[in-house]
Amino acid sequence: MTPTPTFDPAIADYYQRVPEEQRLEQGSFQLEALRTRELIRRFAPSPPATVLDVGGAAGAYALELAAGGYAVHLVDPVPRLVAEARHRSEVAETPLASCRVGDARALDLAEHTVDTVLLLGPLYHLTDPADRARALAEASRVLRRGGRLFAAAISRWASALDALARDLLQDARFAEIVEAAGDAPIPEIYDALRAEVGLAPLGLTDLTPAPRLDEPWFCCAEPTALQLRAI
Repeated sequence: MTPTPTFDPAIADYYQRVPEEQRLEQGSFQLEALRTRELIRRFAPSPPATVLDVGGAAGAYALELAAGGYAVHLVDPVPRLVAEARHRSEVAETPLASCRVGDARALDLAEHTVDTVLLLGPLYHLTDPADRARALAEASRVLRRGGRLFAAAISRWASALDALARDLLQDARFAEIVEAAGDAPIPEIYDALRAEVGLAPLGLTDLTPAPRLDEPWFCCAEPTALQLRAI
């Protein structure tokens, strides 16, 4: 039996309870999904090719790529999501090549065996910089020469926008997250990590829509000091 990877217990508990498998079908997350799929189609090697979806959850991207002619291997640290991906694969016309519990920091694959790696969740769930570096190094290790890595990171402003949109700044714990995130030089962090493991940059792009200026939090008559700093 494959051991469950260890990471932040709060994150593990969240994904055991919350239906992540439905997230990309709802609200503005649908735009994230469309944009991600467009970028993969544009820059990934053409099928047939081998794809490793690390942190692939229930297979939102993996199953579509498999249907498009790719041999797709899915790895995720959450057993519940892997079980859901396996079920969806079993009933799909084109199943996944493999689906298993695994750790982005220690991939169970030989060197230079895949053409594309999707790393669309691990980097912002691994809160220790050393863990993020290991995940990128592992992705680099399993990629064939000339392969492509698609990696997602969260903007330093994401917490602030989420807090403003959902009125979370009154929660002292969330306010601390917003304050801390505003000091994080996200692009510089990931540029340094990428350079450390020897990955050549292809590009940086947004996956999510800009906030609407008619949102209630943006138009409030008397914003608090913390809201003003977040804006």
